[in-house]
Amino acid sequence: MSAASQERPRGGGAESKRQRASMPKTKTGCMTCRIRRVKCDEGKPACRRCELTGRLCDGYPSLFRVSSFSNATAPAASLAVTVRAPILPSMYQLRLHRSTQQTVSELAAQFTIKPAVGIIFSYESEARVTLGAVSEPEVRHALDSLNHLRDTFQQYGDFAFLTSQLGPRTLRSLQEYNMAVASLASRLSDANPKSVKLALICCQLFISIEAALSNYVSALQHFVRGLQIMHQNRIRPSLDKMGRFVASRAGYRDLPQLDLYILKLFLSPCPIQPLQISGTKMFDQQGQGSASTQGTIGIAFDHPTASQRVFAEQARIQLDSIALSISHLVDTISCLTSTAQATSILHERSRLLEQLYVWQTTFKDLYHALENEQWHPTARFCLGFTFLLHPVLRVITVLSIGASSMQESNVQQDFHEMTKIAEIIGESRRQAVAAQCT
Repeated sequence: MSAASQERPRGGGAESKRQRASMPKTKTGCMTCRIRRVKCDEGKPACRRCELTGRLCDGYPSLFRVSSFSNATAPAASLAVTVRAPILPSMYQLRLHRSTQQTVSELAAQFTIKPAVGIIFSYESEARVTLGAVSEPEVRHALDSLNHLRDTFQQYGDFAFLTSQLGPRTLRSLQEYNMAVASLASRLSDANPKSVKLALICCQLFISIEAALSNYVSALQHFVRGLQIMHQNRIRPSLDKMGRFVASRAGYRDLPQLDLYILKLFLSPCPIQPLQISGTKMFDQQGQGSASTQGTIGIAFDHPTASQRVFAEQARIQLDSIALSISHLVDTISCLTSTAQATSILHERSRLLEQLYVWQTTFKDLYHALENEQWHPTARFCLGFTFLLHPVLRVITVLSIGASSMQESNVQQDFHEMTKIAEIIGESRRQAVAAQCT
């Protein structure tokens, strides 16, 4: 007998059984298959095994899982700072039973942090839902974080967020943010309508917090997680991959719609005004760009010409019009009750996706300008804010009523595109603020 055969354990031996028992178990199947202890094909929004056996697929555990913190460390890489500020009473503690129109309006104004003239949408519906959940600690901590950032921005502008030295209010905001994430993580072990609602409310607040800090990549990560929560819990009617109507889950229908929230956030005008750089505005009163401006490290930045500026404004106007149509589409889908109604929506969705493709083709030269690092950072930021809306709209439209496997693959590409543009505008904003400081 060879040495190899002597070392090989026999099939029925205890050692073999111990090895089989230690094999890792999959924990990514739907809740129904996991309870039944059968293999799940992990189809979305409902797995094929449950459909074939006539069972209700209870979906998948929320992917919005964040490890709780032993210390108050930041929940995202962009907020990698340890905060040790004293714990103060929440400013929302006294409003647990008083949600007046004034408090709703005040909170609605805080969602955007950096107010811009000409905002098309109101956030009052989101504010009412959020204030209705203010008794929950994760929501209260997130609201306090947002409030501290708002006060800091009104007093100091972006300088307080984009410099290495953070002030006490910004540090306090990060502490509240950490506490909100830790509190939410401890609540997400149970998949029920209340936990899902709190997760989506917090997602909205986290997006606003990260956008206020100009951390657009982190804001989009919360958006993606929120979309996963929405579609796994079927908060809106949809069509499955076989074209069959799937109603929203009982108890989940009226939960926050995160996709519409971020659509409104990026549909708002660019959240900064032309900066004053070395005594010269980005554009003069006639809209003429100056030849160049010296950057913070001696780089001569180019400004867009008058024709490029007009072209960029046309791009924004056209994309805003498409976004309004997509918002109406999503509202319509929420009211669907049959396969026939859902099928008719597919034609409108195809039309809107075609409009987004035509827009992208028409303004491709502007996209190349966005990638041109010689443009002034403020010009790149404003242009990037427009182009970030485009993949966001594509994702919302494709996933609005269910997607094919090919469409889901395209959505992954859109996620990568969003991240790329978010990195550009985040860096452009930091460069623009640095230039203003010189």
